[in-house]
Amino acid sequence: MVGDAFEVEKIPLYEAAQYSAEFIGLNPNHCVPVLEIRWDDGQSQVMIESAAMVAFLADAYPERGLAPPPGASRERADYLQMIQFGSTSMDMMLSQVRIHEHMLPQSERDPRMAARYRKKFLEEVEPQLARRLEATPYVCGDTFTAADRPYSVSVA
Repeated sequence: MVGDAFEVEKIPLYEAAQYSAEFIGLNPNHCVPVLEIRWDDGQSQVMIESAAMVAFLADAYPERGLAPPPGASRERADYLQMIQFGSTSMDMMLSQVRIHEHMLPQSERDPRMAARYRKKFLEEVEPQLARRLEATPYVCGDTFTAADRPYSVSVA
């Protein structure tokens, strides 16, 4: 997203690697993504909330133009709202579909749960995004921002 030197480690979720002791040491909620920041003073910090990571990285690299400048503006308010929507409401729906269709043992899957969230996503989320993208080329206006990141998925 920001083009700097990041080390990417893939976590095989379908193999339940997020439940390993090592991973739980990073994120006790056993979710991805996880961002480990190594500060110039040698200290490390772990971020486990994806919306916070996206906002942090966009603000940390303002020259990339991935976020409206911090402060009180309509653009900033809309941008923050769409980051949160993508990382909370939308992600919850998609994760329930993924969990109940692919991750849980067959005996624990609830096809009704997956169908309910698939339907909610298709009938409520996709129309909202379609209206925005009919009016502007990107979720928050005329330029790509970090808020566009979560909207490249589909449950279809």
